[in-house]
Amino acid sequence: TAGRHAAHVGIALARTAGEFEEAERGFRAGTLPPPAARRGFLQSLFLNSVVENGNMPRGGKATPWSVPPERPDREGTLAALRRDAERHRRLGERLSPSERERLWITNPLIARWHYRLPEIVRVHAVHARHHRKLIDEIAPGR
Repeated sequence: TAGRHAAHVGIALARTAGEFEEAERGFRAGTLPPPAARRGFLQSLFLNSVVENGNMPRGGKATPWSVPPERPDREGTLAALRRDAERHRRLGERLSPSERERLWITNPLIARWHYRLPEIVRVHAVHARHHRKLIDEIAPGR
């Protein structure tokens, strides 16, 4: 349903907001190690496709932690989307551009990959547009 798509996007936003807030604490304390110096071919290809070109592949299954409830609460889902998008925005405002590039988390789907803050913001934007297209297919012309 459209509500489940929206709730799924919100769950992903909430997860990475929390992980980046935790990473920021480590960054400020000087305990956040640098991310892997190099990215492998598949991660580079994925980031190029999603982050650089704005393309999210179709047909993937939601990872178990991101599966939304069967009947998500509309108002709660919308409030969570606003709140967790705002958490990312506030985090970015607290950091300089160079600090944003140095703040990173492990990719929540593939543990050997990582995202920097600007990358995850772009991934979320592409992810939201991807699900908006799927919602439009479910309920065209709402």
